[in-house]
Amino acid sequence: MEFFKLVSCINKIRLGKDYDGGYIICDNLNYDIILGCGVCNDLSFEDNFIDKYNCDCIVFDGNISKIPKNKNNIKLIFMNIYSNSLDYLLNIHNNIFLKMDIEGCEWDFFDKLNISQLNKINQMVIEFHNSPKKWGLLDDYKINILKKICETHYLIHIHGNNNHKSRKIYDKNICDVFEATFLNKKYIDKPLFIKYKYDNKLDMKNVRSKNEVYDMYL
Repeated sequence: MEFFKLVSCINKIRLGKDYDGGYIICDNLNYDIILGCGVCNDLSFEDNFIDKYNCDCIVFDGNISKIPKNKNNIKLIFMNIYSNSLDYLLNIHNNIFLKMDIEGCEWDFFDKLNISQLNKINQMVIEFHNSPKKWGLLDDYKINILKKICETHYLIHIHGNNNHKSRKIYDKNICDVFEATFLNKKYIDKPLFIKYKYDNKLDMKNVRSKNEVYDMYL
């Protein structure tokens, strides 16, 4: 996994509620729309995002019966996201922010996404699920999907979900479930690759009652 490297980004901020539900992103970009995939009962990230960037928002979740409380009249489509689910929206929009937490279906979604569609995404935060109990450890299929994403985007932040274990995968020590922020390569002319370091100012436990994951390395 030599390709999976962190790139320095100085304009990072945290949006969303404390603990689970907040994500780290690069600030000072423009967007036409944010697509939120898998929201459960929490729209704090989307609310904060709309307040800051004044863009349209559509969220998707087929596992809830009503839209969670929000202040921006966010449109909810009661549908789960799988491969090709977002093709229409990815084709008609150009400056997209994608937030995705779809419990393991992200691998199939990105497998079917083409490079042209990926390039329309300015930035994205994805929670990758790699639990060995259900989906198995990173195999060639998942490695190739991460490689595909890294063709168009740089990894600028990663945080391990402390509700899961971290383990050695190839030359990395990565949490079974991890949140990754990717920035489109068009925004970084000369990437500065850096070592992983837990960010005490921005990172936060997903589960308050459990120990945080500090020991990942890329």
